[in-house]
Amino acid sequence: RTTAKRRPMPTRLLVAHGEGELIFFVARHPRTSDPMMLGRRADSAILEVHRHVPPKAAKASWLVAGLEQVVQDGALYLATPIDPLLLLLPLLERARGGASSLKRESSAGLYKPLSEAFGGDEAGLEQHLTRLSGLSERLRAICDVNDKYGEPMVRLSDPLVLGWLRRKAEAVAAHLRAHAAEQQAAGATAGAAGRAMTQFDCEDDEAGGPPVLPAG
Repeated sequence: RTTAKRRPMPTRLLVAHGEGELIFFVARHPRTSDPMMLGRRADSAILEVHRHVPPKAAKASWLVAGLEQVVQDGALYLATPIDPLLLLLPLLERARGGASSLKRESSAGLYKPLSEAFGGDEAGLEQHLTRLSGLSERLRAICDVNDKYGEPMVRLSDPLVLGWLRRKAEAVAAHLRAHAAEQQAAGATAGAAGRAMTQFDCEDDEAGGPPVLPAG
């Protein structure tokens, strides 16, 4: 009996936030349900992998220093942090049920263990998210938590989710405002330096050229 040999994975260029080994896995996008590539760094973070491809007309490759080889795939892979709670939102919404499933308009849903939020095709996501340190505490930002039992019981809370999303939006807006202010200040500094140089050149022209320093 012969066994087919697995072909080695091709080399790719990845720029990742932070340090340490990444364990890659595939999960469903929380909004579109399309497959998305993720990476887990030990028990500290989940990173989303983006692939940036050069224009079709451009022929690109990478020359990797130290490996003494050329990577034919000219795409650039970027791994940036993603809040794991974003990945859990649709699962927690499904798990809590609600008025439509419980036949009670006033119901906010059921408390359930986090493990019950994962379906059969989300076993890989469960394996990686439950390894993150402090996940139970982070869930309190979007869930009501009942600690009366051995395993914490959670229920997605719409008011908590809205407040959490609002804080994230405000943080992004504040960052963009600060970045715009920095860019404006840098542009003003460059403009002032350019005007100073122009004035200096004009003075040289009026004086018949730059001043000549005496020798010695």
